[in-house]
Amino acid sequence: MIPHHRLITITLCMLVAVFAHGQHSLRQNSLRQPPPGQSPLGQSPLRFEHLSTAQGLSSNTIFSIYQDRDGFMWFGTGDGLNRYDGYTFTVYKPDPADPNNHMAHNNIWDMLESRSGEIWFVTPGGGLHRLDKRTGRVNFFRVERAGSGQVAAYDICYTLIEDRQGYLWIGSEGGLARFNPRTKQYRLYSVPVARGADGRVWSIQEDRFGTLWVGTATGLFTMNRQTGKFSPFYFGPDPAKPQPRIESMYLAADNSLWLAAFNDGLYQLRPGKKPSPGRDEALTTYAPTGRKYLPNREIMPKGLGENEHHDLMVGTLSGLVQLDPASGKTITYRPNPSIPGSLSHEVVWALLADRRGSFWIGSANGIDHYSTLTPRFEFYQPIPDHNATPRVENNITMLSADRRGRSGSTTPPMTTSGRYPA
Repeated sequence: MIPHHRLITITLCMLVAVFAHGQHSLRQNSLRQPPPGQSPLGQSPLRFEHLSTAQGLSSNTIFSIYQDRDGFMWFGTGDGLNRYDGYTFTVYKPDPADPNNHMAHNNIWDMLESRSGEIWFVTPGGGLHRLDKRTGRVNFFRVERAGSGQVAAYDICYTLIEDRQGYLWIGSEGGLARFNPRTKQYRLYSVPVARGADGRVWSIQEDRFGTLWVGTATGLFTMNRQTGKFSPFYFGPDPAKPQPRIESMYLAADNSLWLAAFNDGLYQLRPGKKPSPGRDEALTTYAPTGRKYLPNREIMPKGLGENEHHDLMVGTLSGLVQLDPASGKTITYRPNPSIPGSLSHEVVWALLADRRGSFWIGSANGIDHYSTLTPRFEFYQPIPDHNATPRVENNITMLSADRRGRSGSTTPPMTTSGRYPA
């Protein structure tokens, strides 16, 4: 008969060996890459890490995300501009007592780093701002002088880009503005809309042809920068029909131009096709009821991005949608208090894939992010169900593998089958 202490030792050794084998199997599975061009959509659930005001963020409402050339992350929030170095946040917001701070508004809707290394950002009430990263000095450049207690329409800004010539283009309540950082001069453009119609510019993008695309409240336009002329792009054969409000644009790695129309769906202009006004042969539509499926029409203004597998990531009012354009498959991530590492809030405002292998999500409850380089492990946890019989526990006492190499576990008390495939 084997002594009691020897039996315990043997059992522990067996458990360690089985656990090591299970870990090896999980690691191999997590590192297995899909064939070229194929997305591993849904094969390994995303687990998010969370940052909020508890870690020093100035506001949990995140409107925009940017990474500068030094690797710092910048977050435009509902209460200031935040720089994150991986450990702490540095906050910039209006401070009348600071002579270096001429910040006119605390809502940061969009930002970029210019060729000269300055951070430029826009606000929905204070216009265009410039931050000198070396000194921390903030200046603002109003487009118009408004009357007492009023804000000029061109200073209510929504979006900002830098073109290949170094000009800054600003989308605003009043229309489109071009700013020359060298001369500090503006040139203003009014979108050609019917009298009394909404002329707001929500989004701007420059494509590989150098074409400037302008998303407005009344449709999509291209602009000739030499003449200042706008040409409409019609979503369908009938130009008389109302056109979608284009709130967000994203230029993907394959040069597809993705267009988000709030409450109307998602559109893709395919690469290699330079569409003509009034023709939609280059256009693909994604919607809940369309041939190309998208589960949610309500896409947020900065809610388009691309992950490491070139899936389109879409921020909506009810979760984060991952779309594989090749297969058309989607998966939606939503908050679930029963699952650790789930999305922290269903309203997803802004998205960004950084250069260090992380994907960042700005929501109405702070920042979620996950690493695209760290091997992901499948995580299994019972979701509480008070009617479940027998009761399921989280304590794992044994791992084993079946003939196909799948790992399994047992918990006290065991379930009806006694195992959970892993």
